[in-house]
Amino acid sequence: MELLPLEATNAVLTAWRQKRLNPAEAREALRAIRELSELTVTLSSHSPLLAGAWEIAHDEAVTIYDAVYIALARRERTALASRDQAQLVAARNVGVRTVEL
Repeated sequence: MELLPLEATNAVLTAWRQKRLNPAEAREALRAIRELSELTVTLSSHSPLLAGAWEIAHDEAVTIYDAVYIALARRERTALASRDQAQLVAARNVGVRTVEL
């Protein structure tokens, strides 16, 4: 999705602010994000996922942001990797396999 590098960078920033990463670890994570961003990746538009994401967000009481990733994992028949417990529970509730980070 178009937001993937931003989401990953935000996760690094949050971890650094919460002192779960030291400055060197944060720099290394950002370097890895940059490298991944340079790979040829097929990006998915969120527009076709909105109807399903709305239902997930409504039924599972998660944000539309979390729900669209769940909807994408469901559409692609792949697992959802996340640290967000509410998102993981919602994904499992709609039949999406999960990987807890």
